[in-house]
Amino acid sequence: MHNGIQAFFITLLLYIVLITSSIAFLNTQKFNLPTPETQVAVTTAMFNSLPEPKPEPKPEPKPEPKPEPKPEPKPEPKPEPKPEPKPEPKPEPKPEPKPEPKPEPKPEPKPEPKPEPKPEPKPEPKPEPKPDIEQQLAQQSVAEAAEKAELQYTQQLAQHLSRLAQKNYPRRAKRRLQQGDVILQFTLHPNGQIQQLKLIQPSNHPLLNQAALDIIRKRMAYQYLPFPPQMPKNPMRIQVPINYILR
Repeated sequence: MHNGIQAFFITLLLYIVLITSSIAFLNTQKFNLPTPETQVAVTTAMFNSLPEPKPEPKPEPKPEPKPEPKPEPKPEPKPEPKPEPKPEPKPEPKPEPKPEPKPEPKPEPKPEPKPEPKPEPKPEPKPEPKPDIEQQLAQQSVAEAAEKAELQYTQQLAQHLSRLAQKNYPRRAKRRLQQGDVILQFTLHPNGQIQQLKLIQPSNHPLLNQAALDIIRKRMAYQYLPFPPQMPKNPMRIQVPINYILR
């Protein structure tokens, strides 16, 4: 603080000397120059104190040295394991006494061979009885009668279906002049019942195909005459053609 005041006064004296010398110089020049010169006004601002000098920075304190880490204690050496005692050798087993050899068995006496049985005499084949001629004729006549009855039965069925087809000819098919042949297949039982109806060969006109199926379904209601007595009582698979012809 004391040094700052001294510096202030020294600076002030320097300013005063500078100003007085300037005034003296101007007065001497006033006589030499014909023209008047402008006067310089002295203000108090000229005597303002200069900025105080910054204090010198204090030296930073040196960092204290870090303490060196203490060395870790070395691990104590592990004690060496004691050697295990060696097992004592086992005593060798005494050899077992060998078994005495068994006496060999005496061979059994071989059985005497049995006498082979004598083959029984084969029975003489009996002569086949000759078929009776009358019986053959009777069987033949029965087969012919069954075949004839079956033929008549199927013919009557085909005629019956043809009549129903003409009677129930579809009107739209008639107006369009449609004709054709349709083949139906079905199974006919001895009681006249019809099952497994199929259209195996249709015509080119769906109206005629549907009309043929409706004969069995609607007109006959899956029922026809039972088999005649001469026919065998076995179901028959029948294929019947139905012709649609405009007359």
